[in-house]
Amino acid sequence: MKSSQQQPNAGRRGFTLLEILIALGLMVFLIAAVSQALTMYITLSTLGREEAEQAQIGRAVVQQIAKDIRSVTFLSGAQDELLMDDGGGSEVTAEDEFSDEDFDDTMSAEDDAPPVETGILGSSEELILYVNRPDRRVEYVAREDAVSAKDRISDALTVYYFMARPGGSGVGAEFAQTLSQGTSSREVLGLARLEGDRQTINTAISENDTTVQVEASSLLAEEVVAIQFRYFGAGEWVEEWDSVDSNSLPQAIEVIVSVQIPGEGDSVVVPQSQFTRTDDSSSDDTSTEPVIRKYRRVVAMPLVPPIELEEL
Repeated sequence: MKSSQQQPNAGRRGFTLLEILIALGLMVFLIAAVSQALTMYITLSTLGREEAEQAQIGRAVVQQIAKDIRSVTFLSGAQDELLMDDGGGSEVTAEDEFSDEDFDDTMSAEDDAPPVETGILGSSEELILYVNRPDRRVEYVAREDAVSAKDRISDALTVYYFMARPGGSGVGAEFAQTLSQGTSSREVLGLARLEGDRQTINTAISENDTTVQVEASSLLAEEVVAIQFRYFGAGEWVEEWDSVDSNSLPQAIEVIVSVQIPGEGDSVVVPQSQFTRTDDSSSDDTSTEPVIRKYRRVVAMPLVPPIELEEL
């Protein structure tokens, strides 16, 4: 007689298709949420790091420019001092009596004399500063021993800020050519700073000798895609200033730099106007395009009165 035994798997069943689909859906949703959170975290971390880097670069650039502006020296009435006697003492006036030979010698000396440069000479995108600042390293060379335009001969220096543009003209294009060797497609290669002995640089500028100017130039910040200067004087802001013509210094100089940190292969986006916005962010932080941030500083000129010629 066969005994009946209960089957061991009786009463057990597997997952239904609906349960498996629900579990897979929940798993996909969970993975997508975690992935989105990680992506957002990485994006915000990258933006924060780039913003901090841009702020560091922008503030360092305006700080360097402010330092140079505060070192400017200005000689009042320098444009009137064209003729001096042989001893370099008194100014030659129309009432002084001299022979035709003396007149010819005076005119010859005037033609050979370098132009008097003092104060600042600036436009909306370029700034030339005539500064007087001692060398901290105290490394001076004699003029006849100077082999480079960067050699320090005296405390009198010329500092020149300009943008390196491959497609431009003048020293900006020549300096950009040395940086890229014609291989870069960027419209702007950064902010350049020229510093050198005043007589050497001024002679090179007056003679349009870009070789000497390029030799004395260095790339200050390749992340700067635009720079703007404005000058405050006589109660208004202007975009050009010549201390020799105006016989004065501006009361303040406004500096705005636009900083962009492009990724590999990204093109440089040059802003059309620097004064449309002066906040730190000029585009949406959630965009994948490189962000341009502007940094502004108003530098007050020294309040020390100019040197009068009678006091020298």
